[in-house]
Amino acid sequence: MGGEQAYYLGELVKVACALVPIALVLFAMIFMRRHERTSQTLWLQSLAALWLILAGTSRLVLSAVVGISLLQKQNIYHSAEEAQHSMDFYFSVSSMLHFAELSAFFLFAVALLIYFHDRLPKKTPST
Repeated sequence: MGGEQAYYLGELVKVACALVPIALVLFAMIFMRRHERTSQTLWLQSLAALWLILAGTSRLVLSAVVGISLLQKQNIYHSAEEAQHSMDFYFSVSSMLHFAELSAFFLFAVALLIYFHDRLPKKTPST
């Protein structure tokens, strides 16, 4: 395998390793939803899917293969300001995607805590 192929394979492995755990969480939520059809499990399944989509998009944009290729290569910037503007756009998009991914994870975690909190046995006051 050549150097370029190994590089692309390494990038693919990095993206896959980041997304496989989230995909497993989504599959667990799908199985939980099949077992118990409630609005809470629907929310958990939807939030896990949103988290996976945002994480996949974020990983692709942040990867050196896809992300940097989003920038225009054919343009030769006439000034440093134009090049800086292009890089600022890339960094702002990647920052927003990273924040969106973390927000989706946080929402999923809170929803999961609420789901399991509601299923805890209620303590009755002993008289």
